[in-house]
Amino acid sequence: MMERVIMYQGANRSERSAKVSVRSPRIEVIPDFAELWSYRYVAAILVWRDIKVRFSHSFLGILWYVIQPFLLMLVIAIGFRFVMPKEVNGLPYPVFVASGLILWQYFSNALMSGASSFEKFQAIINKAYVPKLALPIAGITASLADLLAASFLLVPLMMYYKVFPSWRIIFIPIVILGVVLLVGGLVLFLSVAWAKYKDVRYILPFATQVLFFASPIFVPQNLMPESAIAIFRLNPLAGYLDLLRWVLFADVQPPEPGTIVLAISISVGLLAIGLIYFQRRQGDLIDVI
Repeated sequence: MMERVIMYQGANRSERSAKVSVRSPRIEVIPDFAELWSYRYVAAILVWRDIKVRFSHSFLGILWYVIQPFLLMLVIAIGFRFVMPKEVNGLPYPVFVASGLILWQYFSNALMSGASSFEKFQAIINKAYVPKLALPIAGITASLADLLAASFLLVPLMMYYKVFPSWRIIFIPIVILGVVLLVGGLVLFLSVAWAKYKDVRYILPFATQVLFFASPIFVPQNLMPESAIAIFRLNPLAGYLDLLRWVLFADVQPPEPGTIVLAISISVGLLAIGLIYFQRRQGDLIDVI
């Protein structure tokens, strides 16, 4: 409690001084999930609006999310054809690259969409009340449409190279959930920073490009130098990429359990800390959104 003493000029001594107690507003550490749930339909509208905006005024529309990883896969496959073997970890190299690019594209798009959510939905939140936590959640959720669209790239590739899916494919939602938790934890920090500091919108794209080369998207961990493997394993995306390929394809060896445990631990830890940070700092956004 913060106390402030205010002096009054009065006839009596008792009137000259008065102590006024001003209570600081209490900051809840845990978000109000009940309130968030009551606004779930509003959040769904934000998600749908975000998806429509992404594909509006575009001739190819949703196909861009298939074309983009396909073209990038071609560039990487052609560029590394003399360096990489034809098969990597039991997969034809183009299939190996494509599976990594699909998950990476979701991570990158969701990170940018969630981080910029306050700016993106500013016109809406200036007209009606929406729990602030619903905005980055909407940005992350809308990017799942990108992931679904890009996933269709794998079907013709698997047919062409005669790659068979694994029965473990039923566990794909668990892999996606892990990546969503990772993105969510990062976005809770970045969305606040994006709204307050314009530098973030320039730094974040560069940081994601660096992370692209620090992830086993086009080079598997077993072909990396020993000095680099330890660094790569600290990247939680590395664990999820290896796990995705093992879940998707029948001939892929299982990833190291330690890598998966580390990826999940980092994701859950970031999300928990991010929720507390977001809850404490969301009041600072009143003057900037």
